[in-house]
Amino acid sequence: MNEQLQDMQFLPAFLVAALCGAALGLERELQNKPAGLRTNMLIAIGSALFTHASVTVGGDPGRIAAQIVTGIGFLGAGTIIRDRMESIHGLTSAATVWVVAALGILAGAQHYLLAIVGTLLALGILYVMGLVEMQLVGNRIKHRFRIHATNVEWMVQRIQEQFLFERAELFETKIRPEPQDRICFEVAFRGSIRKADRLRQKISRLEGVTGVDTRVL
Repeated sequence: MNEQLQDMQFLPAFLVAALCGAALGLERELQNKPAGLRTNMLIAIGSALFTHASVTVGGDPGRIAAQIVTGIGFLGAGTIIRDRMESIHGLTSAATVWVVAALGILAGAQHYLLAIVGTLLALGILYVMGLVEMQLVGNRIKHRFRIHATNVEWMVQRIQEQFLFERAELFETKIRPEPQDRICFEVAFRGSIRKADRLRQKISRLEGVTGVDTRVL
């Protein structure tokens, strides 16, 4: 009976952890980033469960928390991607996963106020500071794309149209022939990271494009 009462008392912690993970996971999902809604909810719930188990089953709670952080490090590393141009993506998602685990630990330890405030602060950083960052430096970032495609007359025009639609400021273009009647269209432009991601996705979907390598200059 005592164990059942303890489990019932843990239910609010379980729900708070799920909501904190859902809030940050939804933000990542809406931004089309790795580690989305389900992943962050599971991380928060798992961290809360381990924390609760360390208290009820026995053992050193601090040691359990340290093991959670170690395990989350592997998940965070899985969200970081390095493309062929040595450009690294996913660091913000990896940091979000790390924060979600901490929020889950707080919820599991029944520090609900800290978990909620931490969630709101993290959301503020992702949303508000993201906008501030974009206004201050976002449009000044220089990117270089190497676009591999079939060598047809309209290909370069179609690619250039994508940059025109996104209002990306081009300052360098180059076309190099490749084997098997293909071309490599190199272009450098200024714009935010989000704009570069949108362009990469749009260009990658064009018929005849076989690959897009990106790099921040």
